[in-house]
Amino acid sequence: MRGHIDKYEGKRGTSWYYIVDVGRDEATGKRKQKHKRGFRTRKEAESAMREVISTLEDGTYVSPSRKTLGQHLEEWKEDYVSHNVRESTATEYIRIIDRNLIPHLGHHRIQSLRPQHIQRYISRMLKSGRVRGKGGLSPTTVRNHYRILSEALEYAVDMQVIKASPAVRVKAPKVKKFKPQIVTPEMAELIMEEAVGTPWLAAICLAFYSGIRRSELCGLRWSDIDFEQHCLTIDRARVATRGGSVEGEPKSETSRRLVSLSTNIVYVLHYHMKDQMEMFEALGIPWTQDCYLFCNDRGEPYHPSSVSHAFKRFATRAGFPDVRMHDARHAHATIMLKAKVSMKTIQERLGHSKMSTTGDLYLHVLREMDADAAEAFERQFDKFR
Repeated sequence: MRGHIDKYEGKRGTSWYYIVDVGRDEATGKRKQKHKRGFRTRKEAESAMREVISTLEDGTYVSPSRKTLGQHLEEWKEDYVSHNVRESTATEYIRIIDRNLIPHLGHHRIQSLRPQHIQRYISRMLKSGRVRGKGGLSPTTVRNHYRILSEALEYAVDMQVIKASPAVRVKAPKVKKFKPQIVTPEMAELIMEEAVGTPWLAAICLAFYSGIRRSELCGLRWSDIDFEQHCLTIDRARVATRGGSVEGEPKSETSRRLVSLSTNIVYVLHYHMKDQMEMFEALGIPWTQDCYLFCNDRGEPYHPSSVSHAFKRFATRAGFPDVRMHDARHAHATIMLKAKVSMKTIQERLGHSKMSTTGDLYLHVLREMDADAAEAFERQFDKFR
């Protein structure tokens, strides 16, 4: 018999309780039981006991636990995040967990955590969540907190620590839909002209001409460039971490790709390689195909933020202080769209995993092109008027 029901006499009269065998303790081998009392009738106790037995039989039973959310987050960092998340992403996860989630929510028992606790946390972060100074965090940042907490709670469900995630019922902060900065070919030309005569010219030009991500740009080695076939291979990425940078896998599997290059950028890269070889020879540094395309005078790859800062300087000098490094990627895509390049080709060049991602990002360009198409159609009838 897996469970039984009995009654007892208390101060308030007769009550019923159940006891159910839930297995054995893995550490001691002793039998474990779940019991609950306080039912007014035998029927109520039987119904509750059947529910427990049902979860035991289908493998969804969750043992009562006094574990706090803070303890679970510490275990999640060690057992999951450190092995399954890119190092740069893991660094960000750990920073948010240690600085925000554990101090504000960690004291709650994980099995007692309710949606209202998380909703209250979100409200607090939006109003006064800044660790340094006064004021709240942006909706985008708080939504990121919510996403990380949700992942940790889903892991708790998988590990049978909780039955369901309370985050599912929480309303995450609304974030304004991102709209890329419009960078015209004329603007891109002016920014690149500002880089002429500096060691940054090839990097700035390649960002516009290929549309690759900053992390992909910083991870490029000369072995990735095929001068004969006019293409480059994306097979790694270099991302910023706290106190430095680290090389790792690209953002996603579709980020591994071959990107064709035009004649002009191949020409720029060829002379960049020549200049780098001469610099290395003068400094006594051996040059090989494994050297980074963009590095300092010690042959060390640039920190990703250094590339962004350099790009920002040139954009500001060109009269466009609001243009960021990542906008070069958007410029590449929008210029191709307006040149009637297919959406599928653009998706593959950018390394997006889904066509919908590309379409959503550049919907404003597609709408503009659709309006132009409508006008072009009407002009065909003007010939007959």
